[in-house]
Amino acid sequence: MIKALASPRFEFLNLVKLQPQTGRKHQLRKHLFAIGNPILGDKEYFLEDLILNGKGLFLHASTLDFKHPFSEEKITITKELPKKFKKIFSQ
Repeated sequence: MIKALASPRFEFLNLVKLQPQTGRKHQLRKHLFAIGNPILGDKEYFLEDLILNGKGLFLHASTLDFKHPFSEEKITITKELPKKFKKIFSQ
């Protein structure tokens, strides 16, 4: 966990770092829901009465690493957190 904060509406919110080696967005959503910590804004995997509408899914790939298919060079792309994350977790 990177950061946690109390939330009047959701009880608490956690900013977490996930490092899947393989897989897709759906797997991350399903696994986090299974442990009782669904992703904020998820309209499929959410806890009863705790859904955030209109802000989108709070899931962000900050870094992607892959090997270029032709040159085999390792490519790393990094992007900072979107404003909607910073707005919540800058408190």
